[in-house]
Amino acid sequence: MSVSISQVGPLAIGAYPAILIDEQEKWEFVLQATSLLQMKGLRQYILANFKGELRDNPTVASKLLGLAVKYTEAPNTLKLECLHVLVFLRRAISATEIASLGENATFQVVAIRDRIRMLILTDPSYWTTIHRHHFCIGGPNCQNFIHQGVFNNLKETDPLQEYYQTDASIFELLEDVQICPNCNPVRSDLAATIAQEVLKEEIRRCATGLGLLQVSE
Repeated sequence: MSVSISQVGPLAIGAYPAILIDEQEKWEFVLQATSLLQMKGLRQYILANFKGELRDNPTVASKLLGLAVKYTEAPNTLKLECLHVLVFLRRAISATEIASLGENATFQVVAIRDRIRMLILTDPSYWTTIHRHHFCIGGPNCQNFIHQGVFNNLKETDPLQEYYQTDASIFELLEDVQICPNCNPVRSDLAATIAQEVLKEEIRRCATGLGLLQVSE
């Protein structure tokens, strides 16, 4: 899909067309044009205003991160949003996603994934950070069972199993009757709260150290 620079000019004073993640191929063409025409302001605006849902969509996240690393104007927030999807992805990064990321970004993503997995697998205290439903009746047992589910997702990595063919995150848990009836329906959302601030800060720290993020931000 092609688009001209004139098509992305303001629709009205102060208004620009929506910059959708699902249309990133179109915007990649525009970004290339802004580089040739030295339109830095428009390039910054596009990279800072991608809208859409990346959750459980690693293929799109890899394309967007592969695009973002080409431009110094890409904000850290955009890169981190893509990183969170890829780092917490249960399966391995696919060949298609590797091609989208490029060799250097793939190395950075894999290194961060390994680090985060190691932290979750080796720190037994993380189960205490998992949130519970407001009306939880299982107490700490629910946290333990949810933690075990995440642990199993990291441990069981047989590429021939059906679960390994999906785009699910490591927090996507199978139903577990041991988890109380209030926590069970939202078990995957609760699992995603495991050491949330610690892990996200570690992703940022590693990404900055590996040169994926801008230090100034």
